[in-house]
Amino acid sequence: MTAIIAYAQSHPARAVRIATDSRGVDATGQRFSLAKTFPLPALSAALAVMGTSETLGALATAISMRASNFADAVEALPNALRVVQTARAAAGERGSQLAVLAGFDDATPRIVVCATVSDAGLEPWVSHDVGTFHASPASTEAYKAMHLPADADALRPGDLPRLIAVMRDHVAEQQCHLIGGAVTVTSVYRDRLEQRSIGVVPEASQRRGLLGRVMGL
Repeated sequence: MTAIIAYAQSHPARAVRIATDSRGVDATGQRFSLAKTFPLPALSAALAVMGTSETLGALATAISMRASNFADAVEALPNALRVVQTARAAAGERGSQLAVLAGFDDATPRIVVCATVSDAGLEPWVSHDVGTFHASPASTEAYKAMHLPADADALRPGDLPRLIAVMRDHVAEQQCHLIGGAVTVTSVYRDRLEQRSIGVVPEASQRRGLLGRVMGL
């Protein structure tokens, strides 16, 4: 699973950013780190997928084969996601996917989301503009617990590890260990992309804290 925060800012510079955790877990439970955002510099965009990590590269390739700019990429996203999901099903893989595409359409920063199932709160197989902020996975309760500022310009990179920890603490118990590690922020500007690590998702969770108080630990 990937925790994704995407947000657009006009200050101090006009940019749209995707922040993700970096934890991977293999079949034996061994943890490792991997990049969960795919830069698409030729399209002035970056891509992240909340689902299986192997989907990311395949989807980035499928979009790039169909697009020469960000507007094309937005239009191509549903069909590209369908192609990848069909290939996964043919290989016996299951599970829904949600793709977040962030970038510049001329001078306008945009965040676009496309999901394979309707339970993501969005009509499936359709590219949706989601405004200046999006977080996945994030329930209504998670959004409340994040205590987000009214304006995305007020978000700072140092806020992101805490916000991803809140998201992690609101997923199912069997999935929470899949989110963690270093937080990577990919910033898309009109003329360039930048990617950097800005901190680590705190390991101590609200869920563990509650358990500790109940058990007297």
